[in-house]
Amino acid sequence: MVVKEEHLEITSGNMNNNNTFNNCLFLDCDGVLNYGLFYEERYKQLTKYNDIPFYKTVKKYLRKLLKSKELSRLDYYKSQMCPMRMQLLNEFCAETNSAVVLSASMRSGWTVEDLQKIFNYCGATFTIIGKTGHSEERIRGVEIYSWLKDNCKTWFGVDYYDFSRYIIFDDDGDFLIWQQSNFFQCDNYVGLTPTITYRAKRYLNSLR
Repeated sequence: MVVKEEHLEITSGNMNNNNTFNNCLFLDCDGVLNYGLFYEERYKQLTKYNDIPFYKTVKKYLRKLLKSKELSRLDYYKSQMCPMRMQLLNEFCAETNSAVVLSASMRSGWTVEDLQKIFNYCGATFTIIGKTGHSEERIRGVEIYSWLKDNCKTWFGVDYYDFSRYIIFDDDGDFLIWQQSNFFQCDNYVGLTPTITYRAKRYLNSLR
C-alpha cells in the first residue's frame, strides 16, 4: 500500500542535517505523550462506555471536530499531547543531546519536515531526524533495526552494529532481544514519567 503524504503550510522547524547528536530516541506517542489519565482529565465531559476504551472515544470525538473544521489539523494533534510530558521529553533530549526518530503510528502520511512542524506546534524543542518505515511483520523492533542500518552512519558517524546509544520510549513491547537494554516501557495509563527518563539517562551515561 502506498501512503500519500500530506504537507503543512506553516514555517517552523529544527531540522539539522549535521551529525552533531550523541544519541538517538525512537519515540512512540500514544501511551507516552498521551495516556489514559490525560484523556480522562481533559475530556471528562465525554461519556464512557464499558465496552470501548476511553481513548478511542476521545479520538473519535476529535476526528469529528476535525472533519467539521471546528478543529485544525495542528490543533487535532496538539489536543492529544500532554504539555507536561512534552516538557519532560524536551528536557531529556536537551540533557542527553538526543535526536528523535518517530516510530509512532502518526508518522504515516507525513514527511519528516512536516512531523517536525507538528511537534513544534505542540511544544517540542527537540529535533526530529527521521521516521521508521513499515516492516511486513509490523514489528517496531524490526523497523528500528532497519532505520539504524540505513541511517546510523549518516547521523551518528558509526556503523549500526557499533551503535548502542539509542533509547526507545514506547508502551508496546514488540522489540528485538538485543534491544531490551535500550527499551524503556511506558505505562499507557500514566505515559512518560521522570522515573523512566532518569533510568534512560543512567543507561546512556553508563556507555561513556
